Amino acid sequence: MGEIKIVWSSLAEESFERVFNYLLEQWSYAVADNFRSLLNDRIKLLVRNPEIGESSVKKQGLKKLLITKHNMLFYIRIGNDVIFIVDIIDTRSSRYTNFQ
Repeated sequence: MGEIKIVWSSLAEESFERVFNYLLEQWSYAVADNFRSLLNDRIKLLVRNPEIGESSVKKQGLKKLLITKHNMLFYIRIGNDVIFIVDIIDTRSSRYTNFQ
């Protein structure tokens, strides 16, 4: 098995930017940077153990992994060498309830 490649959907990229900018504007650069660091740590964990996420009950193949208590990362493993980041969703939102 080769190195695992991380691929981001445009939706996931937009969600990350939205969360990061919110934290930056409402809290501080340190809080926003901490979020980015936690996300990077979770992605490194996924690369080492792609099956770590909890399987979705609504969508086959979709897994979720907690980033913070308010943010969940959704991903799909494609074959043995690609993890596709689908979205980052606020766990308090109705979108989260509908998505998981």
